[in-house]
Amino acid sequence: MDRDAMDLTEAHYELVISVDARRSGEYDDIDKPRMRARIYRVVETAFTHAKVARDAVHMEDRGDGVLLSVSARVPVTRLLGLWMVELHESLRDENRSLRVPLGLRIGMHVGPVRRDAHGISGRAVDLACRLADSSAAREMLDAETVRAPSGYESS
Repeated sequence: MDRDAMDLTEAHYELVISVDARRSGEYDDIDKPRMRARIYRVVETAFTHAKVARDAVHMEDRGDGVLLSVSARVPVTRLLGLWMVELHESLRDENRSLRVPLGLRIGMHVGPVRRDAHGISGRAVDLACRLADSSAAREMLDAETVRAPSGYESS
């Protein structure tokens, strides 16, 4: 097996983060791109404020969210602490101008991650996605007061 093929199959321990928007199917074709832009703005702002280098983060678009893996060179405590605080603050800032706040479900798991030409895979990826999509995560987020996404913009 050549070195490039071996690199594709070698697993590296990373923190996997699944970010998923609440009730994304209720957004219409005009509002969905705005929702997606907000998700990326919130996530990327949190990484910047937590001083996580862009080259330490792998991002994959999920349509109504993003799948991330963060290099093991970034301390997990920074992500579970500072990044989460910064994400929450960035989301609060983003939601100030909205009649219908953007809600995000987040699942995290640490474990071996494999990369190929299409993205990342592994049990840690599966578990992070399942946590973000779990009924418990949905119920907790839905417990907040939410209005329907129609008429999404406040201005």
